[in-house]
Amino acid sequence: MDAGFAHGLLTIRLDKRCADWPVGRFLVEQLQLPDGFSRKLFALGAVKLGQRTLAYDDPLRAGAKLVLDAARLVPSSRHASVHTAAPDAGETMDASTEESAGGFQSDTQTRTVSVLYEDGHVLVVNKPSGLIIHSDDPAEDTLDRRVAAYLRSVGNPIFALHVHRLDRQTTGAVVYAKHPFIARSLDLQLTSRQMSRTYVAVMAGKPVRTKVIDYPIGRDRHQAGLYRVSSTGKEARTLVKMLHHRVLGDKHLSLLRLQLATGRTHQIRVHTAAIGAPIVGDTQYGGIPSIRAWPKPGQIALHAVRVSFWHPYEERILTIGAPLDEGWRQFLRTEWNIEELAEERT
Repeated sequence: MDAGFAHGLLTIRLDKRCADWPVGRFLVEQLQLPDGFSRKLFALGAVKLGQRTLAYDDPLRAGAKLVLDAARLVPSSRHASVHTAAPDAGETMDASTEESAGGFQSDTQTRTVSVLYEDGHVLVVNKPSGLIIHSDDPAEDTLDRRVAAYLRSVGNPIFALHVHRLDRQTTGAVVYAKHPFIARSLDLQLTSRQMSRTYVAVMAGKPVRTKVIDYPIGRDRHQAGLYRVSSTGKEARTLVKMLHHRVLGDKHLSLLRLQLATGRTHQIRVHTAAIGAPIVGDTQYGGIPSIRAWPKPGQIALHAVRVSFWHPYEERILTIGAPLDEGWRQFLRTEWNIEELAEERT
């Protein structure tokens, strides 16, 4: 699909496949936009064919340009959380800020972003440990602000929104939408469980086998900010595959691949703790602090190693791998003589 976003407009050159389609059907089926959001675009007069404003059932014409106007949208609090047109307060950082491979550095501020994939619609980055995704505190260093600074540095002062989050202590792939229309599509894939997210983790505790953990999760009433398995909680399912195992003292050390079938807060951390094998470094959920000084303080042995989703403008499934950092690599070499996981590769 020939589609590009610039100056607040998503412009699509229509081919003969969609000739005579009702434009509403095209937005829902081809661009993967929620039907309610699509109807809102028509109500706002944000859908045009050339200079003509369209209605939901108007037919498309091969060779014409379909234009969606983002300026007509009133952003919600979620979809306005990152906009890179102007720097956020507190963005300047000193040169001691931790850098990650593949990042960038400007003259006036240090902002590092390890880019895994980028096109005109989507950006996927490899989040380091110790960094929160988003904060309302304008002075706090966040991944959102680093992404905003990166986009400005390469001449793209445009909208960018994280599609999902990782905990501060967790590393790995995070997907950003570069305009509101792809954001809505990816949101829909996330909520309908069509976006696949794969993690690797190291556990120390009871033996773990390949299985599905299917325990509901709710807030921990006794510890603010934490969660627990609860009969009154929300449905939560995690798919677990054992990759490697060894006995270490009185504990079983396990390297697992985990896939989220649902996306509850702290889901993997809660589920692995519930089966008696908490993540190494995750002391909040009963894990031991480290093994041979790994992971470093502020990190847990949980990495979002792969993300996969349908790209409606590329018209293909994108699968993006997120390489492990050197601490992970050294640990895997020492414990299991592993140089690389297949899941890391794009």
